[in-house]
Amino acid sequence: MEETLNEIGKVTGRHYKLMNYYGPEDAEQVMVIMGSAARTCEETVDFLNANRGYKTGVLEVKLFRPWPAK
Repeated sequence: MEETLNEIGKVTGRHYKLMNYYGPEDAEQVMVIMGSAARTCEETVDFLNANRGYKTGVLEVKLFRPWPAK
């Protein structure tokens, strides 16, 4: 699937991944989400990290199956 997404990216200029992570590398809590709510979660992460002292992140799953082994 990743190979196919890379080929699509070469043709369209839009590059997609199976999963996208948003947040600090040393996050202590991570939300796992699918769908359009990911943008809202990114804003929440920004707020919590900047204003509340949290270390949170968001893992957005783009493709549920097949689940990547890595």
